[in-house]
Amino acid sequence: MTSALPPVRRSAVLRSVVEVLDRRLDGTVPRDVPGLDRAFADDLDLLGTLTLRWHARLGAQLDRALDAPVEQRQRAVAQAWATTAEQLRGVRRLLDRQAADPASPEVRRLLVRSTEAEHALLARAAGMPLASVNGRALLEEGRRLVRPALADRLRALVPA
Repeated sequence: MTSALPPVRRSAVLRSVVEVLDRRLDGTVPRDVPGLDRAFADDLDLLGTLTLRWHARLGAQLDRALDAPVEQRQRAVAQAWATTAEQLRGVRRLLDRQAADPASPEVRRLLVRSTEAEHALLARAAGMPLASVNGRALLEEGRRLVRPALADRLRALVPA
């Protein structure tokens, strides 16, 4: 007699993954999340889903930024990116780490496409031409605006 594994709700596992990423802030896939291996086919599947979560949250923040006066739009877009990075700090850290050192060529392609789309989205929201150049500049400004997490501030105080 085979024992059937209980069904896994992908959305619940994803929430757990995001919570663990935010708690650990180590930029690694939390393989110890229950149901991870059943909810996601592989790291590419998980990273693709986390990328969609990132873009959805960023899109919501950018919608708010569009309320800013035109002369303040670029700053509002950069702040929208920073706010999203603070809200999804662990996800952002994992995506950045994978972009710097992808687990596979497929992950590299996914994150390159995602970054290009993000640059275009940021530039369009700010009303700027040359999406890849200006989007990259807005993203970097957003990175500068991200406030360090408490865990990062505490780590900086403790000698290595």
